[in-house]
Amino acid sequence: MKIDIPFFPMITNSLKAAAGVAAGEFTFTYQVEGEEKNLTLEPVKLATEDKASSYNLVDEQGIWDPITRCTYLSRCIRVANPQKLFGPSGVACRDAVLGVALQVVSLTSNHRFSYPILDMTAKSGPITETICVKLPADFYREKLILRTIFYIKEAGQPESKEINLANQSGMMLGNIDEVVVFIDGTGSAFPIKHEVAPGKTLWRVECNWDDVFHDQFTVDNVCIVINEAHKYYSMVKADKGLKNAAFLIDIIASAMQIIISKAISSCSGLDELLYDDAAPGSVADAVRYFIKTFGWNATSPELLAESIRTDFDRRITND
Repeated sequence: MKIDIPFFPMITNSLKAAAGVAAGEFTFTYQVEGEEKNLTLEPVKLATEDKASSYNLVDEQGIWDPITRCTYLSRCIRVANPQKLFGPSGVACRDAVLGVALQVVSLTSNHRFSYPILDMTAKSGPITETICVKLPADFYREKLILRTIFYIKEAGQPESKEINLANQSGMMLGNIDEVVVFIDGTGSAFPIKHEVAPGKTLWRVECNWDDVFHDQFTVDNVCIVINEAHKYYSMVKADKGLKNAAFLIDIIASAMQIIISKAISSCSGLDELLYDDAAPGSVADAVRYFIKTFGWNATSPELLAESIRTDFDRRITND
């Protein structure tokens, strides 16, 4: 177990409150033919991310794909009383410069970047800044870790009562917060990938899990594969949103029925799937979420097919 022991004062919740530090919600968008579309952050609980807030990033229109489209994130940060962060009772020398930055980390993609948001001195008044970051297509995979941090931007000349303070450029002084965002697989409404396979079917389902209770509900273990080389591919495109893509909606409904039926057959039955221990984010965990949240009836194939389509008609097509 790793334990970090700081040798200088760090940003605390009480100090953030005294300084009037406030962080707005993250917003995520993408663009379709120059028009901005919003993505939704849906809260999730993951035991492995107990120090951070975790969210699934979902496109309710079913258009967004992080592999093929750039994603834009933004956030507003405000520090109402910057002077509270300086001097012996703060975290930096009175003549130092503090900075706030956003760290974007993707362990799976092996990417780590920092984006400055604002800087301040002991003489600064209230500061409000909004950061906007472009995430390139096919650059980040699975999940992002977003840390909004304080750091020493410029060192100062410590007075006698400030020698215990951090005073080296680049030193991190703690987080405003940490947010985990799943950007595909568990983060999308449904794992879908594309292929170009002449002579093959328009779509198929891949169920590649070995352990339904532990293997994750990600594109590696379960997904719909759409064949762009098929003559009917134009019928399943959702450029104007799922509401106008009835063929694709029915494909997703059929695929969900296949996946849930396969998950049930991967264990001793529906009761075990619904009530036995399952790892957060696993196939079983995802299937439980679909069944319980949307009221799908999985007691028989016929009722499952009907209840999925009834739900889709209500939530997506609004018929």
